[in-house]
Amino acid sequence: MLTNRPTLPAELIDIIIDHLHSDVQALKACILTSKTWVPSCRYHLFQSIHLDLSLPAVRLRPFFDHLAQPSSHFPTTLRTLTLRCEYQQQTPHILTNLATLRALQTLSLSFWYTTLPNPEWFRLSSHSITRLGLTSCRIGLTEFIGLAQQLEALEALQLSSVSWKETNMNIESAALKAGPILPRLRELHLGRLSAAVLPGLTALLAHGVIVGKVNCVRLDELDRRNTRAAGALLRMLGTSLHSLTISAKTHLHGVDTAFTLEENTSLKSVHFGELVDPVHDVGLSREFSNSWEWVADLLHQLPCSVQRVAFSCWLVPGDRLGLDKKSADSVDWRRLVPVLARLERLKEVEFRLAAGLEHRRWLREKIGRQFKGCPSSVKVVELLEVGGSGLKYQ
Repeated sequence: MLTNRPTLPAELIDIIIDHLHSDVQALKACILTSKTWVPSCRYHLFQSIHLDLSLPAVRLRPFFDHLAQPSSHFPTTLRTLTLRCEYQQQTPHILTNLATLRALQTLSLSFWYTTLPNPEWFRLSSHSITRLGLTSCRIGLTEFIGLAQQLEALEALQLSSVSWKETNMNIESAALKAGPILPRLRELHLGRLSAAVLPGLTALLAHGVIVGKVNCVRLDELDRRNTRAAGALLRMLGTSLHSLTISAKTHLHGVDTAFTLEENTSLKSVHFGELVDPVHDVGLSREFSNSWEWVADLLHQLPCSVQRVAFSCWLVPGDRLGLDKKSADSVDWRRLVPVLARLERLKEVEFRLAAGLEHRRWLREKIGRQFKGCPSSVKVVELLEVGGSGLKYQ
């Protein structure tokens, strides 16, 4: 092994790597061919970081030390930052440096149980953060409003497993005291919320506190108690709503009364996600046994403005759902007939189907025969693979 081989000056290496900033393949090639380039190349490739702030400080210190260095690449490359803040020992250390992350676009906070961070920490970086996610958090409505006031550029908000701290709070009075927030908000992603969260958001919209025109809503895993509140939220959005995605894990009740789309007269696209083969009601599909019923009911009330409907269906491989070779031919889609009958007037209908690899060839043939007589607007897209957690739909 040569010990006196020539090496490039560090300054020249940095110049070359900076020039290749957007060429990921070239940077990976640099990593493979030169050990002296590894640290710089590696940081250029880090556009997404997940930090568990409950870890010992000694394990987090290298990241914070590098972040503080003038030569750090994180300020110009980091796009997504996820913070798990269960114990929050290191929380101020990272959040007070948010302003240095000039390229940061998506910030996700999970497991906040005490108080949200000081809103002032977000003010200097508010021009770049366009997406905020709160997961498994218990926060105050006034805290949420204070945080939202700092993020003026926010375009998308995701709330999952969120609850308000206050009990029996007066949502209306809290909304009336708040100033305008989220002027650029366009997208809401809501799932697994406590009973008071949806009414709180609806009140903020009703009183003009949330001034952004939300045109895209995604509902994931809302239980029956939230059906009426979700319907009220959609009615409040009115003509601004253009796109709606509903997971089959959302258990709607009273679709024809509590949850309606009749006032969303500008709605263009509806996507039903995570549906299971409508024939089987055993094993994993039992949880979704009533999914196709409320889907059919909701299709009844689609406004005339809707031009596109998509269905994401997935089949779990294995004997539990009767998809072994012996029973494959017994699977049919007869329960979809009333659904398909309501789709003829639409310009585009799409079925996104997923299955295990062992059933892909069979499904191509079987589903092709089943949908042969469908309206001309219906198409079956390329089959997707399904992982252990099911189909990830968009």
